Amino acid sequence: MWELGALALGWAVFATVHSLLAEYRVRVWMGGRLPAARVYRLAYNALTLAMIAALVAAAGRMETPALYEATPPLAWGLRGVQAAGLVLSLASAWGLGMLQFLGVAQLCVQEAAEPPALQTRGLYALCRHPMGFGLLLMLWPAPRVSVAYLVTVVCITLYLAVGTWLEERQLAAVFGEEYRQYCRTVPCLLPWPRPVADSAGDTPA
Repeated sequence: MWELGALALGWAVFATVHSLLAEYRVRVWMGGRLPAARVYRLAYNALTLAMIAALVAAAGRMETPALYEATPPLAWGLRGVQAAGLVLSLASAWGLGMLQFLGVAQLCVQEAAEPPALQTRGLYALCRHPMGFGLLLMLWPAPRVSVAYLVTVVCITLYLAVGTWLEERQLAAVFGEEYRQYCRTVPCLLPWPRPVADSAGDTPA
């Protein structure tokens, strides 16, 4: 169906724009141009939410067949997992500083801010991207999955994988060996146990 192709294309456009605007060199360039730097994060988040809302609304309007639909009590359990994913994502943002994450704190900055310290405590000691893990928990255990919903979730998951890889490259460039050591000891997206590396030659996963 052409609508599903258009939906996938829309997510591809979103992924491209979102990645370009998140590029470290773009943020550094903006960081030296006040007052643009003050509103950059807030405007970035607003644009992200607007694009996601438009794509989700478009998927919701599509009349595609349901692949499955869970009934209680399974449906309640799936909703519970989704709620846990939402809590995890919010807690992850809170760990970074909610006002900083939203871009509100930057509005009060009078000069270009220094890069934030690397966060490795709390949820970030369990995996390097707990917000992404929370997003997966919110998306995949849906009680009802239509074809349009599945296309949406697959596109978001693919972008999450690519976006995480791009973000890791940027973080390694900013924090250097500190981040590489963090990668050796803490898993990326799924918080499964990982042995502590004892060799400086180990590489991030």
